[in-house]
Amino acid sequence: MSSQASSSTTKTGKSSISKTFTTFAGHVDPGAPVFVATATLVSGALGATGGALVGVIRTMNPIYFSVHSALNTAVTGFVFFGIREYLISPTLSLRSEMIRGRSEKSLGKLPASLNEMKMEKMVDSTLSGLLSGGILSGIVRGKQTIPRAALTASLLAGILQYGTNQSRIIRLRYLASRQFDHDLSLEHASSPIHTASASSSSSPQTSLNPLVPKEGSSSSHTGTRGETDWDRTNSRLDMTKSDSKLPGRTMRESMADPLAKDKSDTLPTKILSSLSSFLPIRQLSNEAYLETLQRKRSEVDKRLKEIEEEELRIFESSK
Repeated sequence: MSSQASSSTTKTGKSSISKTFTTFAGHVDPGAPVFVATATLVSGALGATGGALVGVIRTMNPIYFSVHSALNTAVTGFVFFGIREYLISPTLSLRSEMIRGRSEKSLGKLPASLNEMKMEKMVDSTLSGLLSGGILSGIVRGKQTIPRAALTASLLAGILQYGTNQSRIIRLRYLASRQFDHDLSLEHASSPIHTASASSSSSPQTSLNPLVPKEGSSSSHTGTRGETDWDRTNSRLDMTKSDSKLPGRTMRESMADPLAKDKSDTLPTKILSSLSSFLPIRQLSNEAYLETLQRKRSEVDKRLKEIEEEELRIFESSK
């Protein structure tokens, strides 16, 4: 009897441990391996560059300093980002989900404010710097240096993470200002066309056949006014014919956007047109660019919906 009870207790403990591990693993970012590998390589590259510069400044062998610094920074980056992505961030996410019931992404609350973006990953990076700095310093320099190294590494990691968040905010503001300027230029470019179309549609002398004069005007006025209208119409037709006889000149070009010629004469347009002859570069129109943005937005919305469904499924399975 006691053996059955102990076996059932063991099975219950194993099932609870496996369930906890599955729930914890569900909070690990799927792109964590690629991110950790990329961050490690970038850290090693930065360390190699810095070490080479130090060697050149000290007039010593830059290869030795470059290799030594690259190894140190790569190991530090691997430990730091590995602890943050596989231990700190899943733990904080799981704890936040237990406290609030469901995560903010599953509720549809994405980081929309600048304050949320400013504090993103701050706690994760600080705790990861605390652990990684203490562990590496204890292995390399001894146990007595653990507290000081852990505190220094946590402060440095927090400052670097805050600087990274600020750079992201600055980039988003710059892109938003460029998008606003682009929309404003499109609005100014399309305003002459709309004005011309509005004036032509509201003109009282517009008819289906512009070559035929109106009966009201011919009956209410003398023949001189009718002859004047006919002369004006014929002169416009003669101008159109003379314009169409010019080399490379068509009626469609004469009715095009008056700002198109100025846009085609700009330096970036000339550079793109010259590069497109031997490089796979093409200039997108406003409609094609808008279609590309809408397609990317639909892909992002689809991915967010998949994340929401996945987190909801994980939350329901963890009950």
